[in-house]
Amino acid sequence: MVVLTRNSVIDLSTTEHLDILNAILSDITILYPNPTSLSIFQELIRKYNPRGLWIHDIEIASIGLAHGITTIATKNVEDFERIKEVEVRFTG
Repeated sequence: MVVLTRNSVIDLSTTEHLDILNAILSDITILYPNPTSLSIFQELIRKYNPRGLWIHDIEIASIGLAHGITTIATKNVEDFERIKEVEVRFTG
């Protein structure tokens, strides 16, 4: 929703945003932080010493790693490539 609401070209109502969100949620499994991901997060923070928004990417990677996911598909290749514990695939 952040992406959609920050885009001045896309003018959707709140209801339309929620409809899109619900459509996406019906087809995916959400991975939540857990004690293992917190431990991995702390290890990655110590290893990479991230600053600013890169910390969000470190958290995403740590949650994935805790759930056995080692490949991330993203348009944000640069930040994730710096995390050697995951493989990054560009999605265009």
